[in-house]
Parts: sequence; C-alpha cells; structure tokens
Amino acid sequence: MAHAKKKGVKKQDLILIAVTFVMGIIAGWYLYVMAFAPQFNEFLGQTESVYEDLVLVGEEYRAEADGTLPSFQILKDGTFSYVPATALGDVATPMEGTLPRALWNEVKADLTKARLVKLDTVVVGEGCASANFGADFTYTVTLSSVEYTLDTCTTALSADTAVRTTLDKLWKYFATLP
Repeated sequence: MAHAKKKGVKKQDLILIAVTFVMGIIAGWYLYVMAFAPQFNEFLGQTESVYEDLVLVGEEYRAEADGTLPSFQILKDGTFSYVPATALGDVATPMEGTLPRALWNEVKADLTKARLVKLDTVVVGEGCASANFGADFTYTVTLSSVEYTLDTCTTALSADTAVRTTLDKLWKYFATLP
C-alpha cells in the first residue's frame, strides 16, 4: 500500500516562513536606522523658516574689500554655516558643522537678555577699525523671538566686553577650519 501524502503546511515550511519574516524585520529596522531616520531628522531642521530661540549671525565688514568677507550663522543647537573669505572673483563654499560644546556653552552663557539690551545701544565711537583699513563686525542675535543688533563700530560692543571676547573666540575657531 502506498503512503498517502499529507496535505497542509509542513513543519519545515513554517520554520522557513518564520525565519524569512524575522529577517525582513531586522533588515527593515537596519534600513530605517541607518538611512531614513538620519535624513529625516536632518530635513526637519531645514523646514523652520523662522528660528526664535537662539540664533547668532556674524558678518565682517571693511571700508574696502577685495572679495567676499567671512560670515556665519549658528542655530540654537550649535550647528553652524560658515562662509569663509574669498578673493575677488572666487566663489565661497559654505562650511557646515557643529561647534565644540564648550565654546557653544560659553557663547550661550554670555548672550543673556540683560547684556544684549545693554550692548544694543547706539554709541558714537572715536573711530571705527573699518574706517582705518581694519575690520569691524556686526552681529544679529535672536533670543526668545527678540532681535538684537550688535556692531563693533556703532553699538556698545567694545573690545573690553565679555561678549566681544567670546565672539572673537568664534572667529578664531572658524579661522581654524580647513
């Protein structure tokens, strides 16, 4: 008498289906973590049209400039976009990155509302560095949706203030970038 074939799913087939399902879950998780999630998080930061918590923009200016002068923008999380100085006719390539935590913490500690209000006042200086073939700097600080403008030539941001010393450290850091 011949053996009758069993109908239905064999144990070996069930194991194969279960292993395939588990491998699909592992592969999907890996792709999500390694490819989709980092790009999605990066994209989220770029959708904000107005940054309100803390944004620092710095620009150098001179009476006569041969090319593009450096500038930067730093967001509340310490990420920056820096455009280095270039010669006349050259195209500046922006650099992006994150400031060292110690430096960014120092900047945040110095940029208090009380200091910004004090430094945002217009003063008549003895002479600006930019008028004597030197460089002056202008900063726009947005703190809690309020914008403050600081300038080494036209506001109370003199060389002997703690805020100016800290902002100079930022320029020194950006000068070290490749």
